[in-house]
Amino acid sequence: MYSRLHKGFMALVLASFLYGLQGIFMRLIGTDFGVFYPLVIRAFVIAFLFAALLSMTQDYKRIVPADYKWFFLMPIVGVVAFVTIFVAINHITIGAALFLHYASLTITGFVLGYLIFKERLNRIKFSCLLLSLAGLFLIFYASYLQEDFVYLGLAFVSGVAASAWYLLSKKLSSAYPYSQILMIDSAVVFLLGALFAFFLHETFFLPSFSLQWASVVGLTAVSFVALLLTVYGFRFLQAQIATLVLLLEVVFGLVLALVLFAEIPTLQALIGGTLILAGVALPNLSLKSPQKLSM
Repeated sequence: MYSRLHKGFMALVLASFLYGLQGIFMRLIGTDFGVFYPLVIRAFVIAFLFAALLSMTQDYKRIVPADYKWFFLMPIVGVVAFVTIFVAINHITIGAALFLHYASLTITGFVLGYLIFKERLNRIKFSCLLLSLAGLFLIFYASYLQEDFVYLGLAFVSGVAASAWYLLSKKLSSAYPYSQILMIDSAVVFLLGALFAFFLHETFFLPSFSLQWASVVGLTAVSFVALLLTVYGFRFLQAQIATLVLLLEVVFGLVLALVLFAEIPTLQALIGGTLILAGVALPNLSLKSPQKLSM
C-alpha cells in the first residue's frame, strides 16, 4: 500500500534516471546529426505513441478555450529546453551541464511555483534554495569553465525552460489525461522542430544501422517513459518539491558520464553540485500523507 505522495516521489526518481540517460544519448548523437533533427524524430514517435494510446483508451477530453494558451506555451518552452541542453552537453562536460540545468530549474521552480500555484516558501524550501544558489555560484565561476561561458548559459536557460514545462504540465494534468497533454505537446514540438530544421537547412538522415541512429532510438524511448513518469509525479507532489526530486538526474548523469566517457568533475564543480543535490533530501524527509491507494 502506497500513498499518492510516495507513488509520485518514486515515479520522479525513476524519471530522473531516465533523464540521466538522455544526456548520454545526446552526447552519442552529437551535433553532426543536427540540433533540431533528433528533436523532430523524438517528437514524431512520441506523438504517434500517445495518439495510439488515446485511440485505445478513448480518454480524450475537449479542450477548454481558456487552456489553449497553456497547450501552446508547453511545446515552445519544451523546444527551448531540449535544444539548449543538447548543445550544452555536446560542448561542455555532462556534469557541468546537468548541475547548471538543475540549479536554474530549482530556482525557477520556486519562483513559478509561488507565482502560478501560490506555493509558499517554508524554512526547509528556503534552505534548499540557498544551497542551490551557492552551488550555482561555485560551478558558474569555476576557473576552467570561463571559456565555455556561452554553453554554461545555454545549460542554465535549459533549466528555466524545463521548469516552465513541468509547471505547465502540472497546471493541465488536473483537467486532462497526461497522454492527451503529451500527445498534443509532442505534435506541436514536431511541427516547430521541423520548421526550424528546414529554415536552418539541416540534413534529414535516413534510418541506418549506426551508433547515432541507435542513440536517437534510445533517446526517444527513455524520453517517452520519462515524460509519463514526470507528469504523473508532478500530479501528486508540490511543484517545488517535485522539481527538487528531479535533481537526482545529476547523480545518475555523473555516474554514467564517468563510466562511459571517463568525465571526472573538478573539486570546485563537485562541491557546487553537492550543494545543489543537498536540496533533494531535505523536503522529502517529511513526506507524509494519510490518503492510501492500493498498488
